[in-house]
Amino acid sequence: MPRSFLALCFAGIIALAAGYDLYISLKPEAFFFYTNSQVERLQYASSHVVVTISSILISGLVTIVALFYQRLWCLWLRSAVILIVLVPWAYFSLMGAGHGPEYVHFHALWALFLVLVVAFAGLGSFITFVCHTIWPRTKRAV
Repeated sequence: MPRSFLALCFAGIIALAAGYDLYISLKPEAFFFYTNSQVERLQYASSHVVVTISSILISGLVTIVALFYQRLWCLWLRSAVILIVLVPWAYFSLMGAGHGPEYVHFHALWALFLVLVVAFAGLGSFITFVCHTIWPRTKRAV
């Protein structure tokens, strides 16, 4: 499979994630209320939803650039650099998600998903890099 097709599929997953986050943010059942009168007084906070959706889109696009860039040999280095940003972001998203509505929970799970994808891709690339550096291919005498 060409990498451009994989990048396009990953972009589709990002779009679906942003759409799902918007969908669950529009449901009143996604918010916790003690009484029905509180449900009736609900005011939709679009600025919070825009922040979570834009962070899903931006982090996903940065991940696409890191994973599907032309120079594949330094994927482990790009993964390490992006993990410097993604790990604290995922950590603080997970810490704050417990007190937020469902779309914030989904945002935290998305951040954790990106960290795992980038970490596994970077680890695989680093193992391949080390194996090719330590044990280079040698030409066999015919």
